[in-house]
Amino acid sequence: MKRLGDFYICSMTRKSVFIFLWICLCTSWIHAETMSIGVMRSKVIKSIVVTPDEGGYYLFADGHKILDVGTSSMIQLSLDDGRVRVRSFDQDMGSYHKIMFLSENADNSLRLKPVYPDMAIKKYDDHLEITANNSSLLLTNKVALEDYVAGVVEAEVGYKAAHEFLKVQAILARTYALSHASRHVNDGYDLCDDVHCQVYAHKTIHYNILDAVRETKGMVLIDNNLHMITAAFHSNCGGQTSNSEDVWLTQKPYLRSVVDTFCTSQHNAHWTLEVSKSDWKQYLKTHQDKSIDDTALDRVACSFPQNERQVFYASTDIPLKNIRSDWNLKSTYFSVVEKGEHVILNGRGYGHGVGLCQEGAMRMALLGKNYKEILEYYYEGVNLVSIEALKFFLEE
Repeated sequence: MKRLGDFYICSMTRKSVFIFLWICLCTSWIHAETMSIGVMRSKVIKSIVVTPDEGGYYLFADGHKILDVGTSSMIQLSLDDGRVRVRSFDQDMGSYHKIMFLSENADNSLRLKPVYPDMAIKKYDDHLEITANNSSLLLTNKVALEDYVAGVVEAEVGYKAAHEFLKVQAILARTYALSHASRHVNDGYDLCDDVHCQVYAHKTIHYNILDAVRETKGMVLIDNNLHMITAAFHSNCGGQTSNSEDVWLTQKPYLRSVVDTFCTSQHNAHWTLEVSKSDWKQYLKTHQDKSIDDTALDRVACSFPQNERQVFYASTDIPLKNIRSDWNLKSTYFSVVEKGEHVILNGRGYGHGVGLCQEGAMRMALLGKNYKEILEYYYEGVNLVSIEALKFFLEE
């Protein structure tokens, strides 16, 4: 019996294995736990070398197997007039519309070295698809969900965090992935590998992350309507998280503002910015949504105490999220005081402030809170369930 991904295959020809695997790769999350991730799509890649890092692979070109690829093999793929040209050490194997590196077994991985442009080597779990347009090779990592989650956890928070926090981040990454799996459907894959979706830099080799993912395998957060939640998180809330509607105009019953005392002494808890008073007043005057006399403007420009998270700047009706964007601030949670010909913005936190505060959650984990307690603290009234349980209810 040979293990292939999360499936066991008995007495099957290689062609049958390929057909079976391809069906699994193309099935939605409710039937299979495999993701299609567009990797390195922000780069214009003309040529890349692919080598199995662990295990063997089948190399398919336009649906036909052309080579067995082992760890000693180096396959160069190059852009060729909108197609993919395939070369090994000793032969040119032609150009094709679609190339697939299909793993023979679970736990296999590939090593990718972009040649043009010259980039660092990256390693990816499971399978790889390569197509092309007129300007670039297009790479898609067909990866088991749990392998993808592990890669996201490392990219988002590193590998040195407390174990319970890594479990929290794994559940959030999994929930996000499955609830946004059609975000790039028009591009031919599920999710991209940068901040537009979730950062996914490469496979992880760190056992603490792999253990955290394994211990929470298949677990996602859902609301009372059996919908996977918007698994929002940010770096530091500055002492109080935001209601979702105060930031995104969409009210989510589980994304409620909570007071967070765990993050207030952490790295990103405080920031300051000094701004010319005249520039600040001119900005407020230009961007306000209602008329305000100069005396009142001078007063609110030079004194804005924000003791709890607010949505608008004083009486100007300027959304704080707009000010954050225009001035490239770390957060919308700031107060303003006068200092001579300048004003000082005394800020708190880093990020949009909705959902889980990462630095607060890290502190909670260090204080002995488990992953369930941490999630329940930041997300109100949510339910932690397995994907299998959710499938059961949805298929009823």
